Amino acid sequence: MSRVFVRPGRRAPGFTGVPDLSSDRALVFRPVLGLAPCYTWGMVQSRDDLLMIKSAAELLGISEVTLRRWDQTGKLRAYRHPVNGYRLYRRSDVEALAGESAPEAQPPPPLAAGVASFIGRAGALAEVEQAFVRGARLVTVVGPPGVGKTRLAMRHAERLAAPPPGGTWFCDATGVRREQTLRAALVGTFGLVAAAASTEVLVAALARRRPLLLLLDNAEDLDADARRALSKLCVRVPQLHLLVTSREPLGVGGEALIELPPLELPAEGASGEAVLETEAVALMLARARSARALARHPGELAALVRALDGLPLAIELAAPHVGVLSPAEVLARFGPLLDVAPPGGLRSRHESLRAAIDASWRMLDDPSRSALAQCSLFASGFTLDAAEQVIAGPPGTAPLTLLRGLRDRSLITIQPGADPGEERLSLLESIRVFAHERLDPPVRAAAGERHTRYYLTRAEGWAGAVRSRGDVTARRRLMQEQVNLQVACARELARARTGDPAAAVDALRLALCLDAPLSQQGRFAELLALLDAAEPLAVAAPEPLRIQASLVRGEALGWTGQLTLSLEVLERAVTRAAARGDAALGGEGRAYLALRLHQASRLEEAVSAGEHSLRLHAGGSSRRTEGSTRIMLGIARGNLGQNEAARADTEAGRRIAAELGDRWSEGIALAKLAHLDQEAGRFEEARFYYEACLRCMREAGDVVFEALCQCYFATLAHEEALADIEGTADEARRAYERGLMILDAVRLPYYEGLFRGFFGAFEATFGATERALEAFDRASVRLDHVGQPAYLAALDLLRGALDRRRAVPGDPELARSLAARIQRTEPFVGRSMHVRTALRMLAGPRDRSPAPAAAGAWTVGPEARWFAAPGGPVVSLGRRGPVRRVFMELVTRRLAAPGAATTADALIEVGWPGEKVMYEAGLRRARMAIVELRSLGLRALLLTRDDGYLLDPAVPLALAECAAGQCPGG
Repeated sequence: MSRVFVRPGRRAPGFTGVPDLSSDRALVFRPVLGLAPCYTWGMVQSRDDLLMIKSAAELLGISEVTLRRWDQTGKLRAYRHPVNGYRLYRRSDVEALAGESAPEAQPPPPLAAGVASFIGRAGALAEVEQAFVRGARLVTVVGPPGVGKTRLAMRHAERLAAPPPGGTWFCDATGVRREQTLRAALVGTFGLVAAAASTEVLVAALARRRPLLLLLDNAEDLDADARRALSKLCVRVPQLHLLVTSREPLGVGGEALIELPPLELPAEGASGEAVLETEAVALMLARARSARALARHPGELAALVRALDGLPLAIELAAPHVGVLSPAEVLARFGPLLDVAPPGGLRSRHESLRAAIDASWRMLDDPSRSALAQCSLFASGFTLDAAEQVIAGPPGTAPLTLLRGLRDRSLITIQPGADPGEERLSLLESIRVFAHERLDPPVRAAAGERHTRYYLTRAEGWAGAVRSRGDVTARRRLMQEQVNLQVACARELARARTGDPAAAVDALRLALCLDAPLSQQGRFAELLALLDAAEPLAVAAPEPLRIQASLVRGEALGWTGQLTLSLEVLERAVTRAAARGDAALGGEGRAYLALRLHQASRLEEAVSAGEHSLRLHAGGSSRRTEGSTRIMLGIARGNLGQNEAARADTEAGRRIAAELGDRWSEGIALAKLAHLDQEAGRFEEARFYYEACLRCMREAGDVVFEALCQCYFATLAHEEALADIEGTADEARRAYERGLMILDAVRLPYYEGLFRGFFGAFEATFGATERALEAFDRASVRLDHVGQPAYLAALDLLRGALDRRRAVPGDPELARSLAARIQRTEPFVGRSMHVRTALRMLAGPRDRSPAPAAAGAWTVGPEARWFAAPGGPVVSLGRRGPVRRVFMELVTRRLAAPGAATTADALIEVGWPGEKVMYEAGLRRARMAIVELRSLGLRALLLTRDDGYLLDPAVPLALAECAAGQCPGG
């Protein structure tokens, strides 16, 4: 802008400039071209440099009369308008005077008294502290309504080791939108009444203070101008540190953002002790009236705090009711816990969780409200892909845009997905219920149809991948989307009951997609209930779909102990598949049938059905079914004592599973190999296979088979404890308890009964008689009605451990009692590995020392490419690189220092030179190499000690000398 010079109090000679009076607060001259400027008291740069008397008086908080008197006394000099003679004041002079006249800084009022205790949040508090330590001046804590943002901010202030010299100040910004209103709130907070009209004066006043911390609460209503003003204030006042709580980020420069999640919730299936240690339960106990009594019901408490989403507000509102009502009664009485309110006489800043969420709802525009209401159709987390297919917004508005806005307002959260780097969106259950109540019926119907189509299409693809190749990723997807699939299935069932035949077929298809996720959690009763509801309605379903439903039903019946009915259903399904000439379904059905015949101890029929299934799959129609059938044949033949054939079948099935990447079937095969080694007394090999089985089942996400593997591993540690191997008794107890806890939760009566019997024998030998009696009683209850005679025979033998515990030393009656038990169970010894395991435990420890090596020298070829026992065949290691190198290291050590062991670390280094592997993975490789060498014939020669592995120094060893290409195996 051009500059014009004027003299105060009089008009300049020849002045023809035209004053710009468009603002009542400023005076700016537009010079007329060609006229020389005149001198004055200063250069006016903009219309904001000068104030008229009214504005100056308002800024100073005094009357115009007082301001005129100040002019007369010289306290604040005024200048005159060159045209009309009005008083004008420099803004800088007014602001300087306002800062000087501001009242002396008073100490801040104490923060509002908090509750008696603050629970958890150590991580969030550390984040806030570190943000300030790293130099942030503006830190915003964001989160959904009721998550405890205010209390966290106040807790941060309370626990500061060195409180700011200028104090900690609290300003409630609830309902504050505009910059002017925000400034008034801050002025009131700091006691700067005289500076009410100007941000600059507020800056000047705060700049004179010592470093201070301002807690600005509930800042989500601030508009863009107010947010920018807040950021500028923080920048211009270096002494100011600002901790803001808001439901959404301020979105200004220099903002450090901390997202506050709900309190930690108990994991599903957590122990009572673990439940009580979680943050959400600890807060409930701290606020409830009868904490000690409540602590005796951890399961109910866990269910209640999960229903409350772990939100501190919801827990605080519900806690006064708990103690008067049980946690289960609170859930039943209040239904959706949105409306839980404190009992009469108690008050909270929010009357209910519904009121807190409603405040956020009112801040949304109509498209965002509709998007949030449609998101409520997702009963658990959902992917962005699902949201884009299900949510419909206004024309031209992408769902992603709406979701981003909801995410910014903390109404949608982000959780890790099934795969590394994947993210899922989700709504807290309280927000989902609130939004679902506001979903218009036409929108609900249209979005519900899109929801069903999306998940049915995706789930059938995943279920097909599981059935055809045991795909682990597809298993995870089905597990992750289980609740959404159940919601879609329930929706289609409701439509089917109104006479919609297509909906009935869709409901049956969705129920079959739920087979894998429900089965691997042991939720067979739920699966059967879905089939019971859908099958009678799906009369229009194609026959292959109905046969598949019968196969799934038969399997689920078998798992729940309804063995007779299971066999009937499976046999009918196999007959229907044969009538259609459907080899794939027929082969799958016979594989299922073989497994249930095995369960019924009809082992020869199981083998026959399995072999028939293999013939149907001879053309490779389903490699996975072929592999599973091979493994099942290995299990059946192992029970018959045909251990070599059992190992061959199991290894064949394992190879197919590994080829397909089917970790679940591979885990079953590994468990069977462990059984075979355990029965042969090869405990180290059995332990290796059990540990590998556990890894497979955890990767596949199957808690049922993970529990079974834990229990079988417990029987191994039990046998090792009987052989006085140090530490194995405690290991056995832990494994039994972990496995039985899961089996009890998923209600698998025959397996739970079997392993409770083994646990009873363990307690009778290593624990307390009372616990043994309890375990045997519970085992009897589980097994009495499942029609498993071999398991009952095993339980009969296991009770012999209790007889031995109770007997007086030398009592002849004990021998007669044990002999009678052995005689009663003799018919099952050749037909059940469980009976044989129980018999070994009853007989007590056996000699586990390796069989003596054959007389004469063992021969090892050059570079350990082959070896031969005295008088035995040559065994080639030429194509087993790592195994050969491990064996060569053992041979070299044996010849150089007989009796010295080689550590596992050394074997890893020579077996896999140059490879970078995790330590545990390396140990597993080394142990697997040892297992393989023993299986190739070195069992008598290869010893294990605490310090490593070695070849028996008492056995002669010779290196062969032969020309290259003439050595056996070379």
